[in-house]
Amino acid sequence: MTGDRRREAVTAACRRGQLDLEQLWFRYIALGGTAAPLELEAYTVGLMPLDDHQYDILAHALNERLGELGLPRDVPYVRPWPSCRRRPDESGDRPAPPPEPTG
Repeated sequence: MTGDRRREAVTAACRRGQLDLEQLWFRYIALGGTAAPLELEAYTVGLMPLDDHQYDILAHALNERLGELGLPRDVPYVRPWPSCRRRPDESGDRPAPPPEPTG
């Protein structure tokens, strides 16, 4: 997905999620985002890019909000976001059980 389409997905999700830029920024930094509010605003109007990692954090913040409202979580990620794909207890990558105590 191109940078323009990502930005369009972000702005559409903000409208559907009823988030203004300040609310979006608070959700974004709560997940570890590092862009300043002005940088986030510049991104949403096409004046500056976000790197893939920061974009994925932004997408996740929006997808969480859409989920809260019962809407499809359809802001695409650049890279897989394993923590939102399945719960840890559904993982096939469970650690081995501890060894049984010996006698």
